[in-house]
Parts: sequence; C-alpha cells; structure tokens
Amino acid sequence: MYVCCCKGVSDKVIRAAVREGAHTVEAVGAACGAGTRCGSCRPEIYDLIHDELAAGRRLPMVEPNAGRPETPAASPAIVSTVMAGFERPPSQRPEAEEGRDAA
Repeated sequence: MYVCCCKGVSDKVIRAAVREGAHTVEAVGAACGAGTRCGSCRPEIYDLIHDELAAGRRLPMVEPNAGRPETPAASPAIVSTVMAGFERPPSQRPEAEEGRDAA
C-alpha cells in the first residue's frame, strides 16, 4: 500500500528503512523520501515505525512534531500493556472500578 503518494513510497519501503535504522519520521524521509513533501503521511509513517519497532526492537523517543505527545522510550511489553487498557470498554478499565468503590 502506498503511504506517501507525493513520493510514491509504499509501507514495505518504509518498513525496510526502519529495519535498516531509520527510527524517526525524519530519518525515514532521509532514507526513502517519504513524508518530505506535503507531510500528510507523517502520522502513518510514525505508526509504521512504531509497529515495526514494537515487533521486537526497542522503541525510540516519540517525535514531538509527529503529532503525538513526547514520551520516554518503552519496551514492547509496556506498550502492549498500555494499549490493552485502551482496548477495554471504559466500564472495564481499572479507573472505572476504583470509581465504583468510592461510590
């Protein structure tokens, strides 16, 4: 699938660039040109970087200008634990259970 239509760069090319060491949106752009023209694909590039790195590699610092808040590096185990909380319905999240005890 094409991620960067301006430069004609596919997700496979971006994933290959990440495996070769491009761990930021800017580094991917330098490696293959994706995200260097209009910038509308930068969030998708960011997601591909993190998908690829979460598949068993270390996660880098989040880029502030990639449209995401800055966070420290996290292991894949931490990421999957955090993401599991977002997949549960709000009524089943731990903070909802604490609220029930207080009532």
